[in-house]
Amino acid sequence: MRVLVGISTEQNITNPTMGSERQTLGYSNALASIGHSVYLVNLLKGSPDWSIDYDVCMLINASGLKGPYILTAQLCREKGIPVLAAPVYWPTDEVQKEIMKLDGFSEEGEALANKFSMHISGVAAMLPEADWLLPNAQLEMDQVAKLFSDGEEFKYRVIHNGIDVENEIMPALNDSDIRFDKRLEALLHDRFVLCVGRIEARKNQGALVEAMRPLWEEDPDLQLVLMGDRSAPYVKHIKEDLKGKNVLFCPSAPPGTVMRMMRRASAHCLLSFLETPGLVNLEAAALETPIVMSDRGSVREYFGERQGVLYCEPTDIPSVTEALRSALACGKVKSLGEFVRSEYSYTRIAKNLEKTYIMAKTLYI
Repeated sequence: MRVLVGISTEQNITNPTMGSERQTLGYSNALASIGHSVYLVNLLKGSPDWSIDYDVCMLINASGLKGPYILTAQLCREKGIPVLAAPVYWPTDEVQKEIMKLDGFSEEGEALANKFSMHISGVAAMLPEADWLLPNAQLEMDQVAKLFSDGEEFKYRVIHNGIDVENEIMPALNDSDIRFDKRLEALLHDRFVLCVGRIEARKNQGALVEAMRPLWEEDPDLQLVLMGDRSAPYVKHIKEDLKGKNVLFCPSAPPGTVMRMMRRASAHCLLSFLETPGLVNLEAAALETPIVMSDRGSVREYFGERQGVLYCEPTDIPSVTEALRSALACGKVKSLGEFVRSEYSYTRIAKNLEKTYIMAKTLYI
């Protein structure tokens, strides 16, 4: 099939770092690997080649101002091309409230509230243009349905987020040596808790630092590694909590380095107020590393109740500490890695997309 894949983003789509963009590239590569012709277009910076007779169009991440999406969907309808849209949506009320609670963050909270309001209006405007919706979880679809008070019904099929097992996970699983990367020379110990993600209020690393205190009292050598780009105002906000603590800041790194860090880590922790479900959670779990996560969004739908998966309340520091303590006691969890690598590989997801495209095209005709 000839598949038009569209996303509207300021990111470099050939080497993305953000979740939706990485998913878009992962889906596209996996579809191509099973024989489809994939035409990936950043609709913010260009337009599709309408001389191509596309069989289906898939638009990913319907948030924000999505005029390019709506125009693309309308042109597809004129040409008889079914449109499938992956919303990538979750309500943002909690994260807005939590940011507004932080001292000196009222302006940032208001700006974020305005941004998320645009996010919601973009979803509500775009989705009725689609013939099928592709939520990444049933719980996401339940939230999307609430945006439409008139009870509008949509054809949909759940298409999970995925990971690149062949090119990213397996090489790191078989080789966790990160000594070659000079940026990580400050990694002092083999036993460390890792948090991969932008250091910002939404990701809630301040709560993670606070939750680590009792663990540092028990083991001063236990290191916390925060890996990702930094929000300067947020780092300033938590700076006092960091003084004298065994915390290492690592810059963003290529996927190979990140995966090896995840493989080496004793546990991975992400206390975000908003993740659906967080690619780093999937990647760390695929590498057999225990994961500690906020009990938010669709994480339970992805991971269920499995060894090495610890849920916590992100505003309840003692619950985070206990989850971390349990995760550190797990060691590597082979069964967790096998489950995630099997269930959420891009190859498997591409085959589910293929079936959905065939169904959508057949019903459209």
